[in-house]
Amino acid sequence: MTRTILLDMDGVIVDFVKAACEAHGKPNPYEHGESGYDMPSKMGMTDVEFWGGDLATMWWWAELPWTADGAAILVAAKNFVSKDNIYLATSPTLAPGSCSGKLLWVQKNLPEYQRRLIIGPCKYLMARPDHILIDDSDANVTKFREAGGHAILVPRPWNSGIGDPIERVFDELRRIVQ
Repeated sequence: MTRTILLDMDGVIVDFVKAACEAHGKPNPYEHGESGYDMPSKMGMTDVEFWGGDLATMWWWAELPWTADGAAILVAAKNFVSKDNIYLATSPTLAPGSCSGKLLWVQKNLPEYQRRLIIGPCKYLMARPDHILIDDSDANVTKFREAGGHAILVPRPWNSGIGDPIERVFDELRRIVQ
């Protein structure tokens, strides 16, 4: 069976958290024991304040850094399927420039994937028995599995995942593909 991997961007290969903290001049709440996904409230901001300013521009999104393990997670995926069977699946945010900025990021950092970029919040709609979602959101992983796909939760401070992210992705891919 040919497998397809759907690889999330923000929090998996792109370090949105670090860049958002820097943009707002706030400390990283996850380095101080916080968990969960609601960054605006963790930073003492409203949604409008958080998603405005630099985060509203496509240029901010285009310049986001890789996560420390993002390239290794992509390599792990390539160990199990051809690069032609890897798609970037990312959710839009409340920031107006996020969609176009994410495309610019892919064009700059992973140009071979610019025609394999899927932007949409309902990743579970892509679930099939031969599809594997790699994501940092507990909710996305749960919904994808419930819809009939395989999913791997990349351990991050804001989710319930445990262990080393690269080892977790590699081990789970090996389990699913074999």
